[in-house]
Amino acid sequence: MTTQVLAVPQWLIVLRGIQVLLSIIVLGISCYGVYWATFSEYGFSIFVSLVTIILVLYGVLTSKISTWAVAYNYWAVLAFDIFGVIFWLATMASVAALRASFIYTTYVNGCGHSGDIGGGYCWKKRDLAKRAIAGDGYLAAMSAAAGISGLNL
Repeated sequence: MTTQVLAVPQWLIVLRGIQVLLSIIVLGISCYGVYWATFSEYGFSIFVSLVTIILVLYGVLTSKISTWAVAYNYWAVLAFDIFGVIFWLATMASVAALRASFIYTTYVNGCGHSGDIGGGYCWKKRDLAKRAIAGDGYLAAMSAAAGISGLNL
């Protein structure tokens, strides 16, 4: 059985390494965000980060290791790249929209975390507007996740 493995230039391998590094950074920021408050946008971001790492490893390892070349399919690599662009764009947009939803400046005393997933709690008298409470560091992490997701396109 013959395989058609495309010759991958060295600069593309470096670019794939940067893509994995950015995915790991977004994964870490998203896990930090999920630790304090569970938003579905962070779950989607974690999913896209993990899938990107797996798909990049597939593309690089099957094109560079001769014994794994049987598993290489250039149409699959192309489909994975298209999938990655669409899903990273969706991740960037969803996390940026989540960040934009925090429009109220809120000062809260008595916040804590119970240690479980989504276990953050605060005591604050609220007005009629529905909102979540986040500190400056959490908001900066949301902004960083959205920005780095845009870089990973």
